[in-house]
Amino acid sequence: MAKVLLFGPLADVLNTGAVEIELGEQTQTIQQLITELSQKGSDWQQSLNPEKLQFTVNRQFADAQSKITNTDEIAFIPLPGTI
Repeated sequence: MAKVLLFGPLADVLNTGAVEIELGEQTQTIQQLITELSQKGSDWQQSLNPEKLQFTVNRQFADAQSKITNTDEIAFIPLPGTI
């Protein structure tokens, strides 16, 4: 399972600091992960705007098109003043 870490106000809005998720065949990039997580509800959909977030994969900066797997640790970090 992939581990998704949520930081700062993003964690506050979504009431969690981390989520573990089994990535399916259709979820191979951070953008696809955002699409999947957005199905959790309106708070998730509104908060997971890739233009307002920075990402890391295994503690290395990444972008929304970066590839991910079930063994990765993915972090969503809000840009200052965006959430």
